[in-house]
Amino acid sequence: MRQARIVSDNAADRALLAVPGTAAGLGVAHLKTDLKGQVCRVLGDVATITATWPQDEDVACVVLPACSLGADAKVRVQVFDASDVLVIDTGERWAVPGTTLGNWDFTQPLNVNAFSEGAAICQVWFEPVASRRVVITLSDPGAAFIDLARLVIGPYFAPEHGPNFGASVSTLDMAKTSRAASGDLRTDWAPKAAALQFDLEQIVQRDRARMRQLLSGGVGRWLFVSLCAEDADPVREQDYSLYGKPTSSGSMAYVNAIYHSTRLQLESW
Repeated sequence: MRQARIVSDNAADRALLAVPGTAAGLGVAHLKTDLKGQVCRVLGDVATITATWPQDEDVACVVLPACSLGADAKVRVQVFDASDVLVIDTGERWAVPGTTLGNWDFTQPLNVNAFSEGAAICQVWFEPVASRRVVITLSDPGAAFIDLARLVIGPYFAPEHGPNFGASVSTLDMAKTSRAASGDLRTDWAPKAAALQFDLEQIVQRDRARMRQLLSGGVGRWLFVSLCAEDADPVREQDYSLYGKPTSSGSMAYVNAIYHSTRLQLESW
């Protein structure tokens, strides 16, 4: 698998955020909450998010872990330094791209997105830079509004060696099914969530302290994890990405003189 990328420090929470054109009661403040049902709703099919900091912030990605963007949506990220000089411009790209031509089975439109429980993940990665201002431009042609449940901006931690093969993604379904006296199956519907589990068995010494610090955050720390960041198959990138919390504080093993190891298990919001 590709290198894992873990975002644990969300610089968006320290930023002054501005989003023009939001609906009443569904404003920019919701981009800083970890409640999926509290969305920032931008009326129309274009949204511009500006994040500004009073001091330099290291940034290397922008993530919208739950958004309403459709198959034709585009995203552009521009990063400015302390002198307000443009240092990163990703240009327009697909916001939540569908499968590539080589993986297309010809049964669906080519750019159908892999939605996760009714919301798509938009993730944009770029070279790490020091920034004072980030501008995110979203366009979703024909949409009456754009819903955004959270904003993540920041640096990421990428262990030198990625996760072992065998990483798993699953759906946690809280619905209960029972059988009636007539023999019918009845289901009491309930929310669903995603779960991600992976092993890192080759943590080198220079990554050990950073991983230990990450694990010490315990089950209360929100993380964005992408196990296939910038993968050639964007659907796989979405499948193995998750915004959530660890299910346990985790542990680290001293495997040998070179490597340490750990297992991470997370559940999405």
